[in-house]
Amino acid sequence: MRIVTSNARPAAARCNASARRLPPLWLLSLGLAAASAQAQETAAPIVEAPPAAEAIVDASAGAAPVAAPTAAEAVVAAPAPEVPATVTPPATPGVGAQPAPAVDLVPAPVAPVAPAVAAPVAAPPATVEPTVPAVAPALVIVPLPPEQATERALGARCPVDLAGRLATQGDLLIGACQGTMPAHLAALLVALPQQDIHLPRSWREREVQQKAWFKAVPGYGQRPDFIVRMGDIWVRSLEGRDADSTFYLVSAPFTCSNQVVNRDEYGAEPVRVPAGDCREAYMAQRVYQVRGDAAPRDVTADAMPAIPPVTEADRARQRSREGRISLDHSKLQYGPAMRWFVQYPESAQKGGPRAYSDWNREHLAFVVWTGDRFELREKVARAQWPCDPVAPGDRACGGFPDSGPDLFVTAGASAPVAASSP
Repeated sequence: MRIVTSNARPAAARCNASARRLPPLWLLSLGLAAASAQAQETAAPIVEAPPAAEAIVDASAGAAPVAAPTAAEAVVAAPAPEVPATVTPPATPGVGAQPAPAVDLVPAPVAPVAPAVAAPVAAPPATVEPTVPAVAPALVIVPLPPEQATERALGARCPVDLAGRLATQGDLLIGACQGTMPAHLAALLVALPQQDIHLPRSWREREVQQKAWFKAVPGYGQRPDFIVRMGDIWVRSLEGRDADSTFYLVSAPFTCSNQVVNRDEYGAEPVRVPAGDCREAYMAQRVYQVRGDAAPRDVTADAMPAIPPVTEADRARQRSREGRISLDHSKLQYGPAMRWFVQYPESAQKGGPRAYSDWNREHLAFVVWTGDRFELREKVARAQWPCDPVAPGDRACGGFPDSGPDLFVTAGASAPVAASSP
């Protein structure tokens, strides 16, 4: 006997009714299989998400900057809990139940990133070196071969004894050689304009063929400098920086006396002119330049500085002591330098801040050849102003006009010119 409670009957009745409404079990299995097949046919293909680590751009690799990620890219890059790529919804018991749509966790397609291209780097600015004024190389005196070999090679006769080496030829040469003067000096004397030198060309052509006193002098050029004397005229060649150009310092009767109004302007008396229309003329110095075979060109204004300026007070003092301004060119036989000075009579008062030598002279300035012009200098080295040679046993620099103190000639390495090797 089965005992059924009073309230269990309605429940049992409901269960029986539900059982009558349920379909058979094999029909339910067929429905689930059909639904699964339909879901596989209609579902979109699932793309696996790349690992989050691959989405990170290594900044240290030197790649080009990448644009800010979109929201979808941020989802990919952000760490997230692991979710299966495909989620199959659980089957719902019931007739004709449809499967739930699969949740697509794949991010939206990301636009391909172009390979990083190195940005063009501007070339560094070219280094511009500062402009430096060009500096001319220092000139060096080229020594001469010993025993006056240069003059002897030109056919000149040179002194061989002590007396000949100490002999003077005027106030310009000591121990000079005698012979036909070098050809380029003779050509210059002939080519000088007659209106400059007041001597007919025909006379000069004859004179340059005669024997003259001359010396070779160490200079700055490829060939030696020369100094030659022809009567009252003398010429000193000056080689320099340009091998195709030679300068000549010429002392000649350039100013005819009948053209002079104030003769006091000249420190010396006029000399007699041996030929031509001018009877007397004042000696003066001019600088000529000869380039190649061209005619001589007077460059005195550019190459020779004027007499050093003197204040009115100094000029008045010089006149009160009967001083006379002169140009000492006696050292041109040793080197390219001259000296402006004031010569006072022996009876005049001696001394003063610019006095030098034992011969009552006052220094004004040196005139030194620099390779293309003369320049004024306050002081020079002894090498540029050497002493005249003296006899063996005599005091060095003891002859005229070197004797006495000279504060304007500095000590140098060069020794005084000895009498044994003029």
